[in-house]
Amino acid sequence: MVNRDSLRRALIVGVVYATFAELSFLLSHSLSLGVSVFPAAGVSVVGLLLSPRRAWPVMLAAVFLAEATLDTANHAGIVVTVGFALANTLEPFLSASLVLRIGGEPFSLQRLRSVTTLAVVAITMPMLSGLIAGAAVSLARTGVFWEKWRLWWAQDLVGGLAGAVVLTA
Repeated sequence: MVNRDSLRRALIVGVVYATFAELSFLLSHSLSLGVSVFPAAGVSVVGLLLSPRRAWPVMLAAVFLAEATLDTANHAGIVVTVGFALANTLEPFLSASLVLRIGGEPFSLQRLRSVTTLAVVAITMPMLSGLIAGAAVSLARTGVFWEKWRLWWAQDLVGGLAGAVVLTA
């Protein structure tokens, strides 16, 4: 059974994630500003880093649901929606797991080891999740694999680092 605290955390992370994800979509697509940043990546990682592990499953479900809902609302096909939701759920899970395992628990911006681990993870994990996103757009025939991978990596790298630093400061 999921406790109230876990549900509260999941709701907060889901809403903040959805807000930043939609803002990123608007800035990069609708307004044609060429903005390539995805701070929602940082929101989900920080949510996990600042929560007990028992809260992670419901929090990750909230991120998956928020991503799938926004992608559907923005007219992404089922393959892209599922691919992006999987990528945006797997990335924070692996990122937070590695940061805590290598950087030590609890996470702290005051410890060099935690900060260094977060930086390395922020650079590498979007490469992995970008593979899922690239595969999704390729399978759906809505984009080119390596173009999507490169864009995904850049968006999540900048957004993840910026979001993580701002939210944990």
